[in-house]
Amino acid sequence: MALIQAVSCCIHTLNFTHEKSLCVNSKSKFRNQSQINSFVLGLKTNDDSKNSARMKSLVVYASEGGAEVETTVVVEKPKLRQFQVFSGSPAPFGATARDGGVNFAVYSGSAAAATLCLMSFSDLFEKRLSEQISLDPLTNRTGDIWHVFLKGDFRDMLYGYKFDGKFSPEEGHYYDSSQILIDPYAKAVLSRGNFGVLGPDDDCWPQMACMVPFANTEFDWEGDLPLKLPQRDLVIYEMHVRGFTRHDSSRTEFPGTYLGVVEKLDHLKVNV
Repeated sequence: MALIQAVSCCIHTLNFTHEKSLCVNSKSKFRNQSQINSFVLGLKTNDDSKNSARMKSLVVYASEGGAEVETTVVVEKPKLRQFQVFSGSPAPFGATARDGGVNFAVYSGSAAAATLCLMSFSDLFEKRLSEQISLDPLTNRTGDIWHVFLKGDFRDMLYGYKFDGKFSPEEGHYYDSSQILIDPYAKAVLSRGNFGVLGPDDDCWPQMACMVPFANTEFDWEGDLPLKLPQRDLVIYEMHVRGFTRHDSSRTEFPGTYLGVVEKLDHLKVNV
C-alpha cells in the first residue's frame, strides 16, 4: 500500500481558483486511485461550505479494508486578492484617484499584453511585487490605451507596468516582459535614493517606481492659477534637471534635484 503524505488538488469557487497544499496524517493509507478520488471529492464538497474560507483543518474519512479511517487534513487559507478589479477608463492618462479607487491608463500601440505591477516601497528594495494584475485586451483595452480601475488600500503603494510583444530592434521594438517600466504619465516617481546605483549583485530591477495617488494626496496649489500667457510671448527652455546642477560648479545646496533648479531661477531669468 502506498503511503500518501501530501496531496494537491485544485479547488474552484465562484470568485477564484487556488491550488491548495494538503498535509495528510502519515497514518493514512489509500489502497487505490478510487479511494484517493473519494478523498479529494470529499474535500471539494467541504470546501464549498460557507465556512471553507476560514477553515484551517478538517476531518476526512477514507476507507481502509472496509473500515473508515479518520484523516486530519490541514488546508492553507487562500490568499485573497488585495484589490477589487474593474475594466476602468482610457482617460485620463496615468494613475488617477476617483470614485473611491484609482484608474490606471497607459498608451502602448504595439504591446500584445500588459500587466499592472503593484509594490510597497520596501518591495522596491527587496525585489518583490505585492500584486500583478494582467490586463485583458477585451475589457482593459480601448484602441491603443490599456486601462484598469482598482479599489483597495493604496497607502505607500508604488506601481509600474510589464509589456509583452515583439522584440525587433530593427523595427524599434524592444519588448521584454521581465522588465518593469515606469508610467510616462506618472504624477510622481520614487527611486532607491541614490541615482544610478544598482541593486544587489548589480541587478537592474526597477531603480524607480511610480507613486499611486489616493484621494487626500492632491497637491495644494494655494490659489495659484495658470498664467495663460500668449504662446508668442513664451520662451521654451529645455534642460536635464539632474545634469543642470549636479556638478560642484553649480554651487547649489541640493545639486542634481528640482530644488537645485529652483535655486537657479534668478540665473535663468537673467539669461532669458
